[in-house]
Amino acid sequence: MVLVLGENNFLIVVRSGCLLTAFFLFASGIRAQDPGFSQLYANPLYLNPAFAGTGDRPRAGLFYRQQGPGVGMQYVSYGLAYDQPVDLMHGGVGFQLWNDLQGNGSIRRTSAEAMYSYQFQAAEDLFIDAGFQVSWVQKRVNTSGLVFPDMIDPSGRPLLPTQEGPLDYSKHLVDFSVGFMAHYLDFFGGLAVHHLTQPNESFSESLRVPLYRKYSLQAGMAFYSGGRREFPSTWVFTPHFLLLHQHHAWLITWGVNVNRNRWVAGLRMRQDRFRQMDALILMAGTSLQSFRFSYSIDLELPRDGMYRPLSGGHELSLMWHFFLPEKRKRIRAIKCPRI
Repeated sequence: MVLVLGENNFLIVVRSGCLLTAFFLFASGIRAQDPGFSQLYANPLYLNPAFAGTGDRPRAGLFYRQQGPGVGMQYVSYGLAYDQPVDLMHGGVGFQLWNDLQGNGSIRRTSAEAMYSYQFQAAEDLFIDAGFQVSWVQKRVNTSGLVFPDMIDPSGRPLLPTQEGPLDYSKHLVDFSVGFMAHYLDFFGGLAVHHLTQPNESFSESLRVPLYRKYSLQAGMAFYSGGRREFPSTWVFTPHFLLLHQHHAWLITWGVNVNRNRWVAGLRMRQDRFRQMDALILMAGTSLQSFRFSYSIDLELPRDGMYRPLSGGHELSLMWHFFLPEKRKRIRAIKCPRI
């Protein structure tokens, strides 16, 4: 059996009848991780199911991220989310749909997630939320875009037609996550644990490739210039951070958002467990009535002499906050960064 790398540096593969075996051997040496986003609070449901329904009104969002545009392969994630408070349920509900494409679409991961959060008042200005999430996930490998050995011409000419037929592999699984959140006046902090059962993503019944639990810690606080809470006419500064741990990977993202009137700007730094700096993240956005739009770019920093393209990722988000005739108690809304 021979493993071959193609023009996009993806696993390409083998003789007839050996593709599945090669893929299993390759997969046994890797550990899957969730896609990451730079606009941390554009979609708070992705961070923690306890965020479901914590706004002062229903909200919907569209999200898009292109990871590593300068490395010659396409890693694209896009999705939509919706959540709203439900007073009769003493909390809120939320829903997400995500599609994650890796290796120019050779690996596709689609998920549908539903969540519920329960909120109770622990003190006059202290609220605590507990969230639960259930996810349905489909993972699929499509070999139609791969390069097989019989396609390679030793003379260096363009690729030849292959005699291999297209092979597709798919797997479905159910996943569970929990989260907790506390907010007191202008402060919020939370903890989430995703993939509680560490579901097996392997396509083989004899090989286990778990999706390891992901632990995340979020916190932030809003500060108003002059101590006035008269948004949007005053400046609002929201420093925040996110700490992620999944298997052997540690990642921390910290920064600040600045809001005034209908404009927002953000500056964040992403690094590996307080040591290696990974990327500087610049974000800008605006709001128009009930709509909010933001764009961010990851500027990758040099690491251990490695060549890294300047742009490590582009991200877009569009949020729509619905109008409610009745006014809810805004004290229950978490004051996380507006985008």
